[in-house]
Amino acid sequence: MYGGFRPATGVWAAAMLLGAAGALSAATSAAAAEPLLSCPSFLRLTPTVTVEAPPPGWEPLAWPQYHFLSWARLFDGDPEDLVQLKEEEEADGSHGWLLEPSEPGRPFVLVCVYEGTEMTLAGAVPAAATRCDIRSFDEDAYGVRFGRRVTEGSRTEVTCE
Repeated sequence: MYGGFRPATGVWAAAMLLGAAGALSAATSAAAAEPLLSCPSFLRLTPTVTVEAPPPGWEPLAWPQYHFLSWARLFDGDPEDLVQLKEEEEADGSHGWLLEPSEPGRPFVLVCVYEGTEMTLAGAVPAAATRCDIRSFDEDAYGVRFGRRVTEGSRTEVTCE
């Protein structure tokens, strides 16, 4: 799926399946303003609830949970190989990576990290991308987003162009 590395299992396989299912949005437009790959701003997860012998008249309910993008990691090849690249901090406080392939045909894999969950999304960075950036924006985000209390006044975007 990501350019020739071996099939994976466990959490990495789950992240690949989510990515393959379209949870990770890759732009198809050739417009310069459109990123080639970007992390979704949130994940909507519905937990599986199992209750052993609920009391008569009661049944378990599972409410969707929203987890917001908090950071990203970039790997040179399969994340299971643990070749994570360190992001560089720019003078304006933004973070990112310049993409210079270490081996021909070996993809970079972007892993999107979300607050309050161990679930991540992973996607192959298109070969045409030359840079991936992490940007945080201060905004009046205090209060409730999607029914969830927010305690930090910032929003994060991760894009590859």
